[in-house]
Amino acid sequence: MIDYSRAKEIFFTYSSSKFQMMRDGFSGEYYTFNVTTELEGQWLHELIQQELNKLDINNADSLFPLWYILETNCSIKYLKDIVEFIETMPIKH
Repeated sequence: MIDYSRAKEIFFTYSSSKFQMMRDGFSGEYYTFNVTTELEGQWLHELIQQELNKLDINNADSLFPLWYILETNCSIKYLKDIVEFIETMPIKH
């Protein structure tokens, strides 16, 4: 069994952006792991959930990491998770 921990670390560090991995010189290392599309999909879901848990209704900047991940992956299907999060947040006055 292949240990994908390093590949996952790179994937999460670069918020799944292969462009950013390439720009910083880590894409070659990442590609040596031959990560399957299915595994990347699992990681992407985990990464999105991680960022959803960091959202702060009182801090609009907390949306940027999640927005970047969704834009990078053309994944609008996760927007319903964001809407659900916002709907369940207590409003602070």
